[in-house]
Amino acid sequence: MYVTLAQTVAENPGWMLELVMTNPEDAVYFPKAEGSLQEPEIEARLQVAKQLVAQQHLESAMLYSWSLVEATLKISRKNNI
Repeated sequence: MYVTLAQTVAENPGWMLELVMTNPEDAVYFPKAEGSLQEPEIEARLQVAKQLVAQQHLESAMLYSWSLVEATLKISRKNNI
């Protein structure tokens, strides 16, 4: 028996199905995706993560913070720290 994704989501309290679409031909997304954040950008975006925590968006804060950790690790690797 096959269960659709929507049915599986509906059967699990607290789950939500969100569809996010982007335009792959939109040049706005590519430069941001290719480059890594630099230290001032990381520090500024850390404030966003703190705001997410304050608003009780803990999962979002964790994912957002993890991206900042990855950017920090890239800088560290680049600088051979």
